[in-house]
Amino acid sequence: MLDYIGDNEGECRAHGNLGSACFSRGNYREALTNHRCQLSLAMKLKLKETAAAALSNLGHVYTAVGDYPNALASHKQCVLLVKQCRDKLWEAREIGASQSTPSPHRQADRALIDRLASISLS
Repeated sequence: MLDYIGDNEGECRAHGNLGSACFSRGNYREALTNHRCQLSLAMKLKLKETAAAALSNLGHVYTAVGDYPNALASHKQCVLLVKQCRDKLWEAREIGASQSTPSPHRQADRALIDRLASISLS
């Protein structure tokens, strides 16, 4: 309906809200679909902050389903857009989200640190 009346920004917000609602209910497939639509519309309309929000939300959904490479890529793209918006707090949160996304390298580093911590040097 919003598309019919030409309210593209409203349609973009609606997809974001639907994606968030689906995510909170555990319906990750629909959440991904809606946040991708939100991102596509935001990019088309040149809405940087909305596109960054969509990327952040996509990162959280990808993390929830265990798709860590896409989660990390989404958060990193979000950081790039947020830097352009000059929002330091949001930038810091997204950097934190990207750093907390599991990756094979971080998991191997954690395993090594845990192993070294368990070795007694006495």
